[in-house]
Amino acid sequence: MANGSLGKPTTILKPIASLRLAIHTAQTSALLYSASEIEVLDNDSLAAHPFLRKLGPDILDPDVTVQQVQQRLQDRRFARRQLGSLLLNQQFLGGLGNYLRSEILFVSRSQPAQRPQDLTPAQQQQLAEAILAVSRQSYQHNGITNDLQRVQQLKDQGFKRAAYRFWVFNRDGQPCYRCGQTIGKAIAGGRRYYFCPRCQGITL
Repeated sequence: MANGSLGKPTTILKPIASLRLAIHTAQTSALLYSASEIEVLDNDSLAAHPFLRKLGPDILDPDVTVQQVQQRLQDRRFARRQLGSLLLNQQFLGGLGNYLRSEILFVSRSQPAQRPQDLTPAQQQQLAEAILAVSRQSYQHNGITNDLQRVQQLKDQGFKRAAYRFWVFNRDGQPCYRCGQTIGKAIAGGRRYYFCPRCQGITL
């Protein structure tokens, strides 16, 4: 995996490896280190790339709607897959990662073992809404997925970022912000996830 960093154009970074690619704008710079393979593609080449053309819609694309996400949940390619692995599948939606998976499942009150076809249309819509809302809030607020009003309250009380950033991710053993139940931790799709047994109806 390549190392990368973002910084102001005037920032001088201490080299940590061979700089392979640098992209600069008036506001920021993106520096890519130690990449074994680099491709810079135009739109036509991107559409023809054997891997990238398989990526699902970008969750941060403002043109992607809740209805479109719900339609993908109903697509036969994805409808029978467990949510715990589906939400990490970049062919389903591009840009979702492990902490977002836990947060989306919690916010939508869904379970990793459920499949889209197990959900009612209302539950599918609730999940689709959470996918976009949680992901976009995280992008806009520097990785924070928790309720923003609660975040501000915890900040005002002197809590550090790790204490207020997430609803459930990395909070095993701590009380759920919604109901007070102890947050649990388990494995799905080969990676850890966090959940509230009461809010999500999960028993282990």
